[in-house]
Amino acid sequence: MSGAMRPILTWLAEHDGLTERQAMQLRSLAGRAGFQARVGAALWRHAGDEVLPFLREAPRRDRQGA
Repeated sequence: MSGAMRPILTWLAEHDGLTERQAMQLRSLAGRAGFQARVGAALWRHAGDEVLPFLREAPRRDRQGA
């Protein structure tokens, strides 16, 4: 999925909520190097505290090149 979807998914998370598929796409973006900071807040708005461990690990994954 391209980074071009980021603004759309972020807007949906802030206004209408996300479908499960959209949430999976946002989580996929959050797992990519350099994207966590751009989509983390929207993902947290959608999933709440359950996604915090995933978001906390993102910088570590970036440093390890995962």
